[in-house]
Amino acid sequence: MIPRGQVVDIYWHSRKRMWSIRHDGRVRAHLPTAQLIDVRFIVHEAARLRALHTGQKAVFAFARGMYGGPVDEEPYGTQIRLNPREPTGFTSVPYGFSVRKACIVHLRGNGTCWVVL
Repeated sequence: MIPRGQVVDIYWHSRKRMWSIRHDGRVRAHLPTAQLIDVRFIVHEAARLRALHTGQKAVFAFARGMYGGPVDEEPYGTQIRLNPREPTGFTSVPYGFSVRKACIVHLRGNGTCWVVL
């Protein structure tokens, strides 16, 4: 298991329907929920374009931050999403503004991502 406070990359694994937690370049766990602190959202544009061109799924976007453990509480803050067909990266659901970093991120078991900016 991942110790709290470690810097990890987290992305939604669409086939497993869980969050994949990558540490030191290797996936260490798959969890239904997770919390990250002091987060940056990273999108590799060349990999995004390649995935669109080939039609194959690929990990081209993820959240990087300090692992805070699983989440038991209801989400709060602003919901964000990633549309691979849009070059804007992660955007807020209600307003559409670009989100590049956040103080706290709650990753829910249904694949939604909630941030406190």
